[in-house]
Amino acid sequence: MNNKDGIPDNRDAYFHAIKNSTDNRVVEKMELATFAASIPEGTIIFAYEGRDDKVIFYHWINRIDSTLRYEPFICKNKWMTLRLFDSLNIDLTGLKDRVYFFVDRDFDDTGGRTPNSKLFVTDKYSVENYVVCSELLDDILKIDFHCEGMNDLRKEIIAAFETVYAQFLNVTRAINFRIFLSRKLNIRQLDDLPERINLIARVELHRVWANDRAISDIVPLDREPTQDEMARFADEFDQIVPASGYRGKFALRFFVRWLEHLRKDRNAEASHFFAVAPATDFAIGGNFSLDTLAPKTPPPAQLVGFIGDVRAA
Repeated sequence: MNNKDGIPDNRDAYFHAIKNSTDNRVVEKMELATFAASIPEGTIIFAYEGRDDKVIFYHWINRIDSTLRYEPFICKNKWMTLRLFDSLNIDLTGLKDRVYFFVDRDFDDTGGRTPNSKLFVTDKYSVENYVVCSELLDDILKIDFHCEGMNDLRKEIIAAFETVYAQFLNVTRAINFRIFLSRKLNIRQLDDLPERINLIARVELHRVWANDRAISDIVPLDREPTQDEMARFADEFDQIVPASGYRGKFALRFFVRWLEHLRKDRNAEASHFFAVAPATDFAIGGNFSLDTLAPKTPPPAQLVGFIGDVRAA
């Protein structure tokens, strides 16, 4: 018999057995069960890969259904999220009825798992890819850069952004291919991927070019992919649409840096883009980051249906 939280009545023995387990899946499930027991009965739980996902999905879900109440649970990374998803699929306590999972598609998708009404998978590489887009830039120009009514100017800047973004995607193609190969070939990555944009590429207002770092330093791997392996996966990689299918965190860092350059140009006396724009009495917004851009980013179209199904369940 289960108690009101869907956990067996002999909870002390249940938790004791889990705590003494060396199976990470069991430990993760225990953490979720403990978390579920700490929140009101019946509250649904949305399990995310990390903190950034919690932030942007909050804004997206609030746009779709501001009355939906849930509690976010952080799983630390994608594969821990999917491993917990697998554990709940065979769970008999009823806990799985309360939990929904959200993961990025990345280069490795869901590892062969079949579609499931409890699992939302982005249709782009990651949540960050949705942020880097011309539609959001147009809104930033209107609201943060005070270019309302300047349609021709905004179109000019958006066209320049699209050109420079295409340069960035081309410059980082080899980096993305190396990450893609490491996922497809299960080659262990020896260190975290770079956080700073300067370690990936040099970004200016009008152009992007590669830095002088070796790609093996940017993406250090346990072994080098062979020429045969690279040839085998080259066609599959070429089918990826770069703006939606390349690593989103790189794209977001590019966008933030480019917006910083654009802000300097808006404030410059000898501005390139804004020379014909009237001076503004208002401050020009800055401090661009996922936290500041997420509230302005439209949600993925398929998330609307997913949240509707959660509400109807």
